[in-house]
Amino acid sequence: MTERFFLAGEKIILKQIEIKDLEKISKLAVKWVNDGEVTYYLFTGQTPKNLEQIFNDFKKLLDSRENVIFLIVDRKTKKPIGYAGLYEINLTARKAEFRVFILEKDFWGKGLGTEVTELLTFYGFDRLNF
Repeated sequence: MTERFFLAGEKIILKQIEIKDLEKISKLAVKWVNDGEVTYYLFTGQTPKNLEQIFNDFKKLLDSRENVIFLIVDRKTKKPIGYAGLYEINLTARKAEFRVFILEKDFWGKGLGTEVTELLTFYGFDRLNF
């Protein structure tokens, strides 16, 4: 079976997050969001969150046409390691907010955030004409 993804680099794959995958992704995110080391520099870590809160946060983001959010998957292990996307997209102004979250600590410092940045800037500038 062919591997399905939206964008891919040498080390990572960016997969569209679908509603059917949301419960599984939310369970991973509970671990990430409630780890003080992971969220030390993030607004997300200001308060603890439970599974229902995280599920609802993701659903709200996905339901908005102003966000394009991807699951970051390690190409070698197929393990989800975080998420990234373009948020608050404004097609008239040709701009968006860019966010990358490498949340699995074992994958920090390996250049994956740089690769995600390259893929998302390509997507934003080349495909969306920002």
